Amino acid sequence: MAKTKLTPELQNDFCEAIENGDSILGACGYVGISEQTYYNWINRAEEAKSRTKFVKFKEAVDKAKAKALHNFEQVITRASMEQWQAAAWMLERRHPNLYGKREKIEAEVEHKGLTGLADAIQLSKDKHRREDEAD
Repeated sequence: MAKTKLTPELQNDFCEAIENGDSILGACGYVGISEQTYYNWINRAEEAKSRTKFVKFKEAVDKAKAKALHNFEQVITRASMEQWQAAAWMLERRHPNLYGKREKIEAEVEHKGLTGLADAIQLSKDKHRREDEAD
């Protein structure tokens, strides 16, 4: 089996990029691996039966994602102290049923031809009656 590029240094750099808000693709580029390599490592972690370096990598990445989420939420929370729009934005997304935007959509539908099963049945009956009369 080929030697893996996964080292403690690469893992730390990758997780730092994620914590700072990079996407998976961006973090992969930052540490010099392909996105496919990242997903291969995650798959190996999920299939592992013991706590391999891939499992440790996945756990570290999950923790970095959680930290990034926490950091972004803190930025919005701090901003909401001075700008109500930040609070409104957060409410819309966290509680869309209560605070989400509701848009009224109007549509006009025009029916052409058969408008239902009843019309189709009637046409079929009429056709058969004409055929019977022609016989």
